[in-house]
Amino acid sequence: MALIEQLDIAGYRLFDQLRVSGLTRVNLVVGRNNAGKTALLEAVEALVSEGSPFAFYRASLERGETRRGVLKQDSEAIAIDVRRWFRNHLLKPGAHIRIASGGSLPRVLECKVLEVSSDQGPPFVPGGFRLDTKREPRDRASELQLPVQPNGLLGAPPVTMFLDFGPTLPRPVSFVTTRRQTVTELLPLWSRVVLTPQETDVAVALRAIDPAIERVALSGLGDEAVGSVLLHGAVEPVPLGSLGEGTTRMLAIALSLATAKGGFLLVDEIDTGLHHTVMADMWRLVIETAKRLDVQVFATTHSLDCVNALGWLVETNVALGAEVSLHRIERGRDRTTPYTAAEIAAAARHHSELR
Repeated sequence: MALIEQLDIAGYRLFDQLRVSGLTRVNLVVGRNNAGKTALLEAVEALVSEGSPFAFYRASLERGETRRGVLKQDSEAIAIDVRRWFRNHLLKPGAHIRIASGGSLPRVLECKVLEVSSDQGPPFVPGGFRLDTKREPRDRASELQLPVQPNGLLGAPPVTMFLDFGPTLPRPVSFVTTRRQTVTELLPLWSRVVLTPQETDVAVALRAIDPAIERVALSGLGDEAVGSVLLHGAVEPVPLGSLGEGTTRMLAIALSLATAKGGFLLVDEIDTGLHHTVMADMWRLVIETAKRLDVQVFATTHSLDCVNALGWLVETNVALGAEVSLHRIERGRDRTTPYTAAEIAAAARHHSELR
């Protein structure tokens, strides 16, 4: 698979201009709070999702950027406040988001705000704005227009508006958030790996958390979905939730990796719920699986233990190190600072601070 080797972001959330260069197969993004690490992942998601606005919409739902407002025929509904998508939260004519990748996977996504009068807008938008979204390479579905109210609210767009806008992606995209995922959320991923070679990979990954884990199974529908784990020597399985947050986190990462074959995995705060003693095993799992399944990974962390574990791993395994880079993001700077595997290893060895 072609990889994103350079990323340029303009006008999205806190970014005026940002360039990320030297990207590799597995990329770890570090930086202080509110430096834009999660926003960088969201920008990648939007770009590799064939420019679908569903990516921005999902990000706003996850962040809680919702309001209750009148959207259609005087009925109230939950809507997204799209002002948060734009630099300085300003929704005004000409406001513009541009995300582009360079290297062997050139892509461009643009989203521009246009003002519309009452007679130009759809029936349920009395004036306000229109979001014009375009992507390159272009095809018959490369442009989409979304109506936005003057107060910045965008309701759930009709599914028909997205049918031709890349809902079935040529390359799968998985986003693992900081939130602990429920069995109901993990079940669709599990259904794609059960009875495949990747099912064994998932069990191996969980043994990094608890060597006694022999098998895992997810079943049921909706709110009745349950997860069970069989431990060595146990008479019966135990509920997945009984084994703690680390087990669920590792399961989410392993399942997302397995189902992102040929595509992209984005993980926000990859160390969440994981003890420092298992982080090297986690990184080995991620790097080896990403290489074998042809996945490009973007992850963030605040944890020095997480960075050091990556450094120690790549210092003892040159082949894995060739797939890895670290990128420090600093608010107000127009480019990240990249570090190679050798530099990450040296920093871990000398207890230097890269975060």
